[in-house]
Amino acid sequence: MCRTTFMMGVLAAALMLPAPAAAQAPAPLPPVAVTKEKLPPFREGAIYLSFIANTGNTDSQTMGLGGDIVVRPDNWEIRNRAGFVRAESDGELTAEAFFPDFRAARELSALVAKS
Repeated sequence: MCRTTFMMGVLAAALMLPAPAAAQAPAPLPPVAVTKEKLPPFREGAIYLSFIANTGNTDSQTMGLGGDIVVRPDNWEIRNRAGFVRAESDGELTAEAFFPDFRAARELSALVAKS
């Protein structure tokens, strides 16, 4: 039994010795493509819709609706957003909100825009 314990200790020590690791060579880097700067689309937009209903001791519902549109004529970027949220609990109105948002930005010059 003593000899078996000694052999197990030698085997454990041998497994803990550092050994060189063999690894696969790294893959070559893909070629760099020279492309023109991709411009954002002239017009884009999105619509958002949400509805949550909970039942139990009290019944509550929340509904949300929103959207945004972005237009980019010449050096301008015009953003219009709007949203509406309505919540009620047990048939009674508890919250209602409408929030519009308008933003306009203009690039003054290439030097100012990049800094």
